[in-house]
Amino acid sequence: MEHFYITDGAKLIRLLGFAITPGTATVIRVPTINGSVIQQGRRNPDTFLLRVSQLLPTAGGFRVIDENGIVYNCVGSNVNVLNGVLSIGGVIAASWEAEQREAAIAAVKAAKDEQQGAFNGT
Repeated sequence: MEHFYITDGAKLIRLLGFAITPGTATVIRVPTINGSVIQQGRRNPDTFLLRVSQLLPTAGGFRVIDENGIVYNCVGSNVNVLNGVLSIGGVIAASWEAEQREAAIAAVKAAKDEQQGAFNGT
């Protein structure tokens, strides 16, 4: 599945990679009179690792959309550049289905076709 960075001007930039790691909940043992019980703690947020071959306008807080019209509100916490590839890691603050899902999917498809054409030189 391909993901696209959403610029402030609603332009889409194709990402080389966007991997999501689901957050996990901690389990703690709580002492009681008759021994102890296991209680599940608060769930940690989902994290992401984004890779792109060009500079992005904003690396702090930004949005990413996938081919299915799901929007991810991302907060970057670490940025690295190696061999011309920008890598940003952080947490996903929220995710939701785009309000105008069909229009969003069409925009993603158009951006995908446009950027693929630019890559092929057509």
